[in-house]
Amino acid sequence: MNIRELLHFEEEGKIALKEEKTLRLIVGILGMLLPFLLYFSVAIYSDYYSVMPSISHYYFTRGSFFLHLVVIIFSLILIIYKGYDQADFWLSSTAGFAGLLLLFFPTDNIEDYLCGKDYLLDLKNRPPDLVITQMKNSSTANIHLISAAIFFLSLAIMSIFFFTRVRPRASKETVYLTRGRVIQNRIYYVCGFFIITPLVIMILAGTTSLIDPVYYETNHFTFWLECIALIAFAFSWFTKSNTIIKGSVIKESEYQQQMPMTNLKKDTV
Repeated sequence: MNIRELLHFEEEGKIALKEEKTLRLIVGILGMLLPFLLYFSVAIYSDYYSVMPSISHYYFTRGSFFLHLVVIIFSLILIIYKGYDQADFWLSSTAGFAGLLLLFFPTDNIEDYLCGKDYLLDLKNRPPDLVITQMKNSSTANIHLISAAIFFLSLAIMSIFFFTRVRPRASKETVYLTRGRVIQNRIYYVCGFFIITPLVIMILAGTTSLIDPVYYETNHFTFWLECIALIAFAFSWFTKSNTIIKGSVIKESEYQQQMPMTNLKKDTV
């Protein structure tokens, strides 16, 4: 896949990015880059080399530009993503609107973490320009948490149940999967697992005493768990773009033409 195939320069008068595989590729690349963009933007501009308590807390730092940019791109692509049928569309749109909500309603104020805790810098010793905006804590933090949970849960469902689908729900036609498509489906299941598991751990940490809160916060577990979920989501979409691992589904009506091909897996469900 080259740049001309992605952007469709030969089609005058139309937008460059129009195919879903191109949008999936953009989501995949940006998602895998986001944690690094956030960390290095703060490290370079503010000379601060520790990670924030969570990805959402970069909202208050120099990394807010990348956080807003990438999440808004994610959200808009998810809102317009069509998929196989209406269920795909509504679920991806739900994830997209949840992504916008978690930006519109930020997490709790970063000053709560930067002040009064010996494992983070206090106000006097903090590098300049680390925090570029502040806001009063309110119930919006709860809306943020709920939106983030809906965002990641929707993406996990898409990866496990929608990306692995090989035909529209209404269709009962027998299809055959190439070896590449079988591998892709396995990747979708694994990615879904690595989206859901961090989400469950974060919920348990926030609602139960199963995980020591001091140990959890000191080691920035929320940030690292969010990174795992984010990269898993991004890699799932990157795989769906068919860029490296190329897979396809062959209909029964087309099977006779594909007889010379090997490693086809029959799917009649």
